[in-house]
Amino acid sequence: MPLEVCGRFGTPAEHHDFLTGLPVLAGRRLLFQGETPSIRPVTPTDRDRVADLLEEIAFLLDLKEENPFKSRAYRRAAETIRGLERSLEDLVAGGSIRDLPGIGPALAEKITTLVTTGSLPYRDELRAAVPGAAAILDLTRVPGLGIKKARAVVEGLGIGSIGELEYAAHETRLLELPGFGSRAQQKILEAIGRIKAYRGRFRLGDVLPAAEGLERDATGWPGVAAAAIAGAVRRREAIVDALVLVLAVPDPGSIDPARATSGRLEGPLRLEAGGLRGRLTGGPPVEFRLAGPGDYGRALVEATGDRLHLEELRARACGAGLRWEPAGLFKGDTSLDNPDEPGLYRRLGLPWIPPELRDLPGAVALAAEGRLPRLIEDRDIRGILHVHSSWSDGRLGIEAIVRRSSGLGYQYVGITDHSRSARYARGLSLESLRQQQMQIDAAQAGTPGIRVLKGSEVDILPDGSLDYPDDVLAGLDFVVASVHSAFGLKESDQTARVVRALRHPRTTILGHPTGRLLLAREPYAIDLDRVLQVAAEEGVAVELNAHPQRLDLDAGACRRAKALGARIAIDPDAHDGAGLTDVRYGVATARRAGLEAADVLNTVPAERLATALTRGR
Repeated sequence: MPLEVCGRFGTPAEHHDFLTGLPVLAGRRLLFQGETPSIRPVTPTDRDRVADLLEEIAFLLDLKEENPFKSRAYRRAAETIRGLERSLEDLVAGGSIRDLPGIGPALAEKITTLVTTGSLPYRDELRAAVPGAAAILDLTRVPGLGIKKARAVVEGLGIGSIGELEYAAHETRLLELPGFGSRAQQKILEAIGRIKAYRGRFRLGDVLPAAEGLERDATGWPGVAAAAIAGAVRRREAIVDALVLVLAVPDPGSIDPARATSGRLEGPLRLEAGGLRGRLTGGPPVEFRLAGPGDYGRALVEATGDRLHLEELRARACGAGLRWEPAGLFKGDTSLDNPDEPGLYRRLGLPWIPPELRDLPGAVALAAEGRLPRLIEDRDIRGILHVHSSWSDGRLGIEAIVRRSSGLGYQYVGITDHSRSARYARGLSLESLRQQQMQIDAAQAGTPGIRVLKGSEVDILPDGSLDYPDDVLAGLDFVVASVHSAFGLKESDQTARVVRALRHPRTTILGHPTGRLLLAREPYAIDLDRVLQVAAEEGVAVELNAHPQRLDLDAGACRRAKALGARIAIDPDAHDGAGLTDVRYGVATARRAGLEAADVLNTVPAERLATALTRGR
């Protein structure tokens, strides 16, 4: 049985993908995203690292072929730790770590040791007891290699790394092992090719929270008057390879790298080329650009916009008799102060252009003509319509979901557990669905301030039919229809499959329309424009899945959807409490697409929701 790794963003749906040779997610990162499999030193409050180590222990127990209930307990504990909203350090210090579900005295003791000392001898003992454990763990980062196959490769061929595995596959040495045919060998080479292509690239959802923390840290450094995120992260690109921040410093010579410290950085910063450089812990390289307070606005614009945007701004400066140079903005020999971005744009005869549009061709022309869209904002989202509860593969009960959604200010929440064919995600049988809906009714009665909708994420079967009978679908408030299987269909068949589902009268929203997993799985072959056109014709909303590992649709597809007349639904595909807040990543993508509130289904208030969910609007 291949290893199942369940982490902060991992879901059983992704575990199913692993079983068919696609990536497993662990924590906030992909196991095969070019990182070493070892666990970094633990800081007292780092929940993800503690959970990572617990998952490694589960992996090692599986390697030792111990009772599967034992490894399962460690995975459940890792899930619990990742989902904590309180400080892990405080829970340990107060002894209440033992009160968490699924964490007994033995596990509580190990977690306490890990949090207080930064290490865990039990993990080291397990590593020592399993020869080749580190190599096997490394190889399981390759999609398609579960524990048994990875172990066979390590023990049968003496392979100790992914690089050695690639070499052996090129030399056709894997054919010497039972269960490895030429097709399996080719798939391994293709998977390793993807690993290499993704190396050094990071998802926005993995970088942005740390970047925001680093921004706060930098404002407290000696000699720093202000700090702001710039670059691709500020433009909210889905994938980034670097983090740039701009610091307003009255005296650049006073910046001491030794005093510019943050627990979010790997090691000390270096002073290079008039700026500071380092690396985000577990993330991309970081560059801090230094600017005087009078040039802070221009420096921030220059560090945020892409090349074309900056070229267009420089051309406008030239047309206004100004010179935009690395040292600043000049009129003749006089340096002009630009302490903030809006002031700089005004100098160029433009309104302030949102960062998300600063790599959009034509954005400067739209701004000059006064035709910039009023971009959707986080506060425009009135409710969410794609949330999984513990009835299927979520980690929260329905009452907890409703309570937390209400606390986030939402007017409505739709519970969308998986349908019956999704056995990998504990999909609901007809009887389970009936019982779940009774619990939804109870949650609604207990929380009248928010509307709770009965939905389902219904599998689109390979022939395009939906996974529940029509009479069952008719009893739901809405249906999210999604592809979770048969990704390898040829384009014409996949397109016909999805189009048939769109034409089903009970389909309300098409879930994660391309099936992509960022830095993990490419979209399946599908004529997306055809799908968007049919969705527009049928009045079916198309999901912008805000899960940070999906962001599916991307910004370009969202623009095409709007042009074709299809409405977008921005939803978190949440599986835990933290996932309920992932909507902001979807909103960021929608802003990159130029979407306004009226373009998005779930910006309507609760009193208009029933009409909005009706086919054809």
